Amino acid sequence: MSTSSTGLTAESPLLITNEAALWRPRQRRMPARDEEFRIHHGRQLSGTLLWADGSFPDNTRVLRGAYMLAWRPYTQLEDPSSEFRCLAVFITPNPARPQPSDAA
Repeated sequence: MSTSSTGLTAESPLLITNEAALWRPRQRRMPARDEEFRIHHGRQLSGTLLWADGSFPDNTRVLRGAYMLAWRPYTQLEDPSSEFRCLAVFITPNPARPQPSDAA
């Protein structure tokens, strides 16, 4: 596994978007089907994530770790609604899973 100077590994997801609804918490009080999958700034993802309170079991995901989500400014274009932010999620490799050798 290789690590870049930013700390990202080949297993670290990176998202860049100008969709502010992704980094802002929901304002509506009614729960949404994707409530446990929300990725807004300051959210910590961990444990079992259920889609629509578990009514779609094929969408259930179990996370092995805890992941704090911290969106950062990426770029601002001339249009005021063109703010881009990025989210990098740093993942520690699972020691039980064999890692590819860098020697190959």
